[in-house]
Amino acid sequence: PLWFGWAAGRVYFFGRGQKIANLRRSPSCTVLVDRNEQYAELEGAMFQGNATVLETAEHEDADAHLEEVRWSMGAKYSGGHGETQSNERVRYPQTASGRSARWVVFEPGTRGDRSHSRQSCSATPTTSNASSSQSADIALGVSESRRIHSSRS
Repeated sequence: PLWFGWAAGRVYFFGRGQKIANLRRSPSCTVLVDRNEQYAELEGAMFQGNATVLETAEHEDADAHLEEVRWSMGAKYSGGHGETQSNERVRYPQTASGRSARWVVFEPGTRGDRSHSRQSCSATPTTSNASSSQSADIALGVSESRRIHSSRS
């Protein structure tokens, strides 16, 4: 699962490795976001669109909503690895580093000729290590997202 934030109708997440390499090669992708943690309460939404990899700190600074997302993700995921949650405001600190650790901005409904596409489904997170009420699986490709959706419905 990946932690994510919402702002201005877009999904933001910080990723690394193969996900970033795949998005650099082809920004067209599918995102599946889940909420809740107990099986009977799980809900998900699948979106198709395009992702933009923010390659540098300058690109991060130029995004009008990333700072808002950093603060909302800090509040949402503070204590997400078993730490005690703090009452003070927390900023999610990640920034572009190395060859592939990057922020990604996903915009639904911008995938080729397709109009805005949203499909609701029941979903099970691949792991339950996040203590937040929301986690996300990012599926990078139509066939992979269909496999995830059909196996969890």
